[in-house]
Amino acid sequence: MPNKLVLLELRELCLRCRELFLSENALLIINPPIYILGDLHGQFTDLVTMLSKLGMPPRCRYLFLGDYVDRGNWSLETVSLLMAYKLRYPHQIFMLRGNHETRAVNRVYGFFEECTKRFPERGEGTALWTLYQHVFNCLPLAALVGERIFAAHGGISEDLKCWRQFSRIRRPTDITDIGLINDLIWSDPCDACERYAESPRGVSQVFGKVAIDEFEDALNVDLIVRAHQVVMDGYEFFHNKRCLTIFSAPCYCGEMNNIAGILFVNAKLECSIFTYRSPNRAPEDDENQGNENLDKQPDGEVGRQKSGSKDNANMPANNGKGVRKEDVEAEKRLRAGSPIPHEKENAEDIEGIKPSKRDEKKGSLKSRDEKKDDAEENFDLKSTQQNSQNSHKKSNSNEGNSGKKMKKGSGDTKKDKVKIEEKEGAEAAKNKQQIQERNPKGIKEIIKAMTRSWKKSPNGKN
Repeated sequence: MPNKLVLLELRELCLRCRELFLSENALLIINPPIYILGDLHGQFTDLVTMLSKLGMPPRCRYLFLGDYVDRGNWSLETVSLLMAYKLRYPHQIFMLRGNHETRAVNRVYGFFEECTKRFPERGEGTALWTLYQHVFNCLPLAALVGERIFAAHGGISEDLKCWRQFSRIRRPTDITDIGLINDLIWSDPCDACERYAESPRGVSQVFGKVAIDEFEDALNVDLIVRAHQVVMDGYEFFHNKRCLTIFSAPCYCGEMNNIAGILFVNAKLECSIFTYRSPNRAPEDDENQGNENLDKQPDGEVGRQKSGSKDNANMPANNGKGVRKEDVEAEKRLRAGSPIPHEKENAEDIEGIKPSKRDEKKGSLKSRDEKKDDAEENFDLKSTQQNSQNSHKKSNSNEGNSGKKMKKGSGDTKKDKVKIEEKEGAEAAKNKQQIQERNPKGIKEIIKAMTRSWKKSPNGKN
């Protein structure tokens, strides 16, 4: 952890973010345009690079699908930067919960060890890790983008029948082995089944093509966007482009040469896919050097996918294929685990997808201009700050009026008035000093310090 970040700041960040996430609904209602990113897994360098290429908040809006921690070496920076941005720009940054934002998983896969190594004294690291768990327990679980795109970390659930079910979810909550919440962060698509079947992970279920059709028809959505699995080209379609996997941690674990994928949804709900190649690549064989269907952008740059290529959208069945041995053993022990890597048969080269094409009877998707009256159900930190400032000004004016009345009635001298002002000034200075000691830098300084810190890592690596 860089020296510029102190333990008190991280504690303050967690406490404030916890309240902010609780003020949001378990199902976020988001209007496009917006970028959607999948797993990050502590790859702070890649996160900052992608944000700088696409546009730092508040220039662009982002929806993150979870799995911010574990695996990578900079989990604390990764999740804390996003939380700081969320506080600063609550309507520009949206964060969902992933399976690694659970106590049982990040206790084993790196986040706990990172916290305790960064803050080894007097159990401070363990206490900080516990505080982050309280934040994770309050994260929203899914999002509805433009009323037609359903987004969650894992996928869909057999138990989800209507949107009103989200209003009955009580947070903070930990993840159980069964149920709706568990499926939203753990489920996977699968070619081998039609509806739902037991997952090879040993937790939650897999869902097939018929399950996707039934889910989208019942809830009137056209596309399911999820993360949770490594896909070598950064994105992968399933079932005629009705389900899309996005994975945004390039060169995953420093062992794979996967590309990061980013989905952009514009105001008309037209979707484009961007890819990012990390400059820190793992050693690879000559047979796997690149993909002809992808743009040949320089290392470390974000490129847009070409249009007019193959129309093969089927994702190979997982069935436990490609699962790391240590992950399987841990999943059996904890009934929890990590994303399942799998090989890709065909690259999907498209410029955009239009979910509404599958069903003309439903009509075209609404644009942002057609939904001006639809308010986003999210906490507006800025408006509450303005309200508090207005009330503070009003109280100050009332105090000033009462002071005038007292002066007129009691005949206060100028000397008494000077003493009162000096006393109030001393108290204000004392309060300001206490606030600075409690949170010496503030949100802006946290963001600046964290975006600078990644450059100081050895060789620019995560």
